[in-house]
Amino acid sequence: MKSFAVSDLITDRGDHPINEDCIGWSNRFAWVMDGASAIGSVPWIDSISDANWLVSQYETAIRELISPTISCRQLIRDAISIVASRAPAPIAESLLPNLAIGILKIESDGASFFGLGDVTISLVDSEGRVVTPLMGKMTKYDVSAIQKIQSLAASGFDIETAKEQVYAEIIRDRVTFMNKENGYWTISFEIDAVKHGVSGEAKMELSEAWLMTDGFRRYDEIYGLGPSLEESISQWRSTGLRRALSELRQVEIEDFDMKVHPRISISDDASCARLVARELGDD
Repeated sequence: MKSFAVSDLITDRGDHPINEDCIGWSNRFAWVMDGASAIGSVPWIDSISDANWLVSQYETAIRELISPTISCRQLIRDAISIVASRAPAPIAESLLPNLAIGILKIESDGASFFGLGDVTISLVDSEGRVVTPLMGKMTKYDVSAIQKIQSLAASGFDIETAKEQVYAEIIRDRVTFMNKENGYWTISFEIDAVKHGVSGEAKMELSEAWLMTDGFRRYDEIYGLGPSLEESISQWRSTGLRRALSELRQVEIEDFDMKVHPRISISDDASCARLVARELGDD
């Protein structure tokens, strides 16, 4: 049976006070998380970042639960139960931290996976073909927020004023739609979130896995500057992830006032890993 080993890894906090991303792996499992704290609120659980606390709790729970027989979906379900039991209570809905997650398990005939939220996992087979079972996409609420910032900025508002106006709508949408049947789902303390995730299997001779957060995919998802993900992976394999991050940050520096590419933050935290699947005992 194969296991994961890291070949390349980059993680950067952007303009955040602390990195709220996480990429981890252990034997046959690998995972990527992207945390989010409540907008505009003082940290309630942790002195620096509620999202960082949540991500750390989930990584601890995942490592505790990993076993050869557990499925990705059951792993996340059990992790939610553990983290919920460790959370201080009560927490108002408007203050809840949350995270997007993708988890991958090597199987004898390929890989199984589970994901919920804006993270991406791509798999590469022994012949170099790329399959992306989890493609992170912004929610329609995120897209709407960026479009409103763009519209306000075009109307003459400075970008900070535009963001302040939109933040109020984001907070409202968060309470109204997050983890609601008529809204969108993410990972926090709700077991029902698991029912809304994407899970499945990829039958293949697994060679590599690429895990990334939405901050790393801003280059093509928000800025529209990158090639296809498959082409990007080929390029990153030869030039390295540090260079890819440097190019992303250069775009953001050149658009520091966010007039060309309206967005919620100047530089989001961004993470990506290239993991190779190899037989135990391989050099």
